[in-house]
Amino acid sequence: MENWGGSMKRYILFLLTFFLYIIIIVIPCFANDKGQEIVLDADILTYQETTGIGVARGNVNLRLDNMNMSAPYMEIDSSRSIVKAVSESGKPVAIRQGSKILKGRSLHYDILKREGTLYDAEGSVPAQKGYVFMNGGRVEILPASSAVKEGSIEDNGSIAEDEGSFAGQWHDVTLTTCTEPEPHYRVVTRRLVIIPGKRVIAKTPDIYIGKHKLFRYPFDYIVDLKKQEHNPFMPSIHYDSEKGAGLGIKPRFYPDDDSVVNLNLTEWSDTGFEWKGRYTRDMGDGLSLFAESAYEYDSDVEEKEYRPEWGLELNNNGWTGHLKWSQREPRDTELRSGEIYRTTLWRDPEFYIRTPWWEDPASDNTFFSFSGSWGSYEEREKSTDRTSWGLHLKGEGDLGTSISHYWRANYRYYDYSAGDTQEVTELILGLRYSLGEIDLGSSYRRRWAEGGSPLWWDDYDELEKFYQQVDIPFLNDTRFKFRTSYNIQTEEINERIYQLSIDRDCMKWIFIYRDDLVDENDDWAAVRLVIKAFPDTDLALDSRQVDAAYE
Repeated sequence: MENWGGSMKRYILFLLTFFLYIIIIVIPCFANDKGQEIVLDADILTYQETTGIGVARGNVNLRLDNMNMSAPYMEIDSSRSIVKAVSESGKPVAIRQGSKILKGRSLHYDILKREGTLYDAEGSVPAQKGYVFMNGGRVEILPASSAVKEGSIEDNGSIAEDEGSFAGQWHDVTLTTCTEPEPHYRVVTRRLVIIPGKRVIAKTPDIYIGKHKLFRYPFDYIVDLKKQEHNPFMPSIHYDSEKGAGLGIKPRFYPDDDSVVNLNLTEWSDTGFEWKGRYTRDMGDGLSLFAESAYEYDSDVEEKEYRPEWGLELNNNGWTGHLKWSQREPRDTELRSGEIYRTTLWRDPEFYIRTPWWEDPASDNTFFSFSGSWGSYEEREKSTDRTSWGLHLKGEGDLGTSISHYWRANYRYYDYSAGDTQEVTELILGLRYSLGEIDLGSSYRRRWAEGGSPLWWDDYDELEKFYQQVDIPFLNDTRFKFRTSYNIQTEEINERIYQLSIDRDCMKWIFIYRDDLVDENDDWAAVRLVIKAFPDTDLALDSRQVDAAYE
């Protein structure tokens, strides 16, 4: 009898579980004319027929189309299709959809409306390297199409068509890419919008470094989930010997899913306000349309000039290129060893194409690519057409446990409509090595030039330089780097570059000063902040770059 009684109890428990399963699945399906598939798993399932409420305990998992909810405790009201979930014993309520994860203390969710609220929430979305972490407040979860209709997010149609995606409106939330309990930096906003698979938008957030609030960002801070990048939120700090000290900011806007507008706004102590804006529209297959304009100081005429530029760009599977027009384009080129030539250039237009890097089958760690161009140019009332092609080689390898070598070689041939031709060959040989914790780098750079150009901006001369770099660690996360270049032709030191970097868990501060020993008007300094979760979109706050001695 006891065995019979135990079997009967198990049978009744099975019927109740099965009945609860049917209630949870069938009622919402009949209530929603589109139909939804709901699957519920748990260690223990009970159902109260009088109230119509089912209770699930232990490893509860509810799957609703492409969304997954999990919790240690969950209640399902089958008559109203309402789900309530709470955390227990340190195990949170979690909502997953693709790579998006939201966690919190409790959840109230309407299955039919696909709307709910997650309290004391935290979550993450993947960055290029690591994650963007969100923490605090409550999240209102709703279908992306509903968010578009009510105006919470803007869309050109692609979001509304994706009925399986949900959007999140987060209130009183902190964003960071730091994994530390006390983040080194954080972005705090009272309203954050998550557009599924596309963007995370923090509305005019406050910026904190450690526990200290620096300022309120005057624009929306945007993380582009599709491109795995985000816009700089820190002000840019510069020093230029011609413009003085500068303070700027770089906001970004998205008119629609395929377009982006980047601005660069800077106030200089000596030359006043400058701006630069760029509109880019993705045309598909790696092709994009762009239009750019700037209002910047021109040292040639010692006044500000407008600099428009427009055309098409290609970036597809290693193939790069462009078709572009430009007016008064600033050009800084080291035509002769240690001397930077500055000018303005018109392209009307220029077509450029370059192949991917292909591996040389006859040699290890050696790669090659080709390039070609045709353009019509004007510089200082002189004009010409130019056709060119180039061969590019590179390689690297290890010479021991603490030493490696690399090399680069470029050959370019230029043919001008005026009848001139020019051949330019450049070679870089380099070593990277260590002495204990001190990293060093040495490189030799040589350029050969034959023939000439009817213009000045690409009339190259021979060049021969030697670069030496020393990188010294101290104070755990801080390094000091010093680099100098020696002009072998003139037997003079051309420049000294000092760099201090502070490397934290998720961010790196870089302070740079370049002392030009050839032209006293070409000294500059800058502060850079690099968010390490987005290494390919280095959030450099300066516009000046150290020349490529270590490509």
